[in-house]
Amino acid sequence: MPDYFYRDINNMILPEHHTSWQVHVPHLIDDNILDLVDEYASLQDLEKGGTSGGAGTDIRRSEICWLIDTNYEDLLKPVYDSITRIVRDINDDLWGYNIRGWEGFQYSKYDSEYEGQYDWHMDIPARQIEGLQRKVSFSVGLSNNLYEGGDFELMVSRDSCPTFRLGRGDIVVFPSFLLHRVTSVTSGCRKALVGWGLGPNFV
Repeated sequence: MPDYFYRDINNMILPEHHTSWQVHVPHLIDDNILDLVDEYASLQDLEKGGTSGGAGTDIRRSEICWLIDTNYEDLLKPVYDSITRIVRDINDDLWGYNIRGWEGFQYSKYDSEYEGQYDWHMDIPARQIEGLQRKVSFSVGLSNNLYEGGDFELMVSRDSCPTFRLGRGDIVVFPSFLLHRVTSVTSGCRKALVGWGLGPNFV
């Protein structure tokens, strides 16, 4: 299979059977959208990022806010409209999971002052009893490459662990059941926008 690029840019047709578990497209998200995210985050009080098992610093060290404040709808609507369209198109091209909606996006900051990182984890529980399950995850880089460390890694198999350094406007999209992590930031500050497409339980 050829390297996948975003369909609406390259108009590629993929074979029905393939083994691509992730997509990394550099410089895809428009600067105007990124600026809206930056503006929103600058108006919020950041909190410590937690995990399903608690806020243990050995698992996750980051600061976050959620892009869900309806007082800033004019800022947020273009962000959701643009990114959900892109992620939905990529999902439809590659995996075809049933996406019915979107969880609130999350702004994440990983600073070298506290060696920001997020150890290996999945984005979904084993089964979502009520509501919708996370099906597809994405991460958009918000920082210019003025930081060290902070690599985004996916564990596809024992012998395959793709690694990405997310520059500003880069996006990675992948199924939410894949293990992934952000390595420790050793210099500077890494910022990203993450989110999840939601659908019925895997059955």
